[in-house]
Amino acid sequence: MSMHCRKKFLNISFLMSIIVPIYRQEGKRMDKRKTTGKLLMKLKNHNGWCCSHSIRVSRYAVETGKCLGLNDKEIDCLFTAALLHDIGKLFIPKRLLDKPGKLTKAEYRLMKCHAGFGYLLLKILGYPKEIGEAVRNHHERYDGRGYRRKKEISLFAAIICVADAYDAMKHSRPYRETMDDFEIYCAMATGSGEQFNPVIWRVMSGIVFPVKQNLYGMEEEKANDSSNQTMDRE
Repeated sequence: MSMHCRKKFLNISFLMSIIVPIYRQEGKRMDKRKTTGKLLMKLKNHNGWCCSHSIRVSRYAVETGKCLGLNDKEIDCLFTAALLHDIGKLFIPKRLLDKPGKLTKAEYRLMKCHAGFGYLLLKILGYPKEIGEAVRNHHERYDGRGYRRKKEISLFAAIICVADAYDAMKHSRPYRETMDDFEIYCAMATGSGEQFNPVIWRVMSGIVFPVKQNLYGMEEEKANDSSNQTMDRE
């Protein structure tokens, strides 16, 4: 994480306003399910769309994980990581999360910090490493050109990456209208092997496009690609 991001994260009063109430209620041996629920409520109060988005992403991620043969323990970790993948947006000003127009370069740099913010918050709260790493890397690309330029990421992070992008295009925001299924399919098929793990994309496309993928069946057709920044804001 950049020094700029670290300074933003280390706003001690705000950080403690999140952590201290959880410790007071849960004690040192925190029930992670209860803690996750409390974090999601804080996210809902900060930005309702982000909370709803996280719940939808967790559903897509779990269905994909089951199709890939993950065991119950792995599914549980994936579910938690997907629910909390955007928890770092607690540290992003509300005005940026719902800004109608394009972000400035400085705003975009701050927005990209949310993955690292989430990782540090979950580390402080004692979440398993695999959950924190999935949150940290959910904006990494299959071709290694993501936020951290990291090509080797966990299966959890790769699944969340695809689910996150799909839901971002499926639902409208102040800065972008929703895309129809055909547009989404073409955009994501174009990104398969570049932005998205192609195996995970294939599996998830069978879940979110159960019939239409056979009709569309045109991964070679290129869609007008929305700017990376649009999906990266999710």
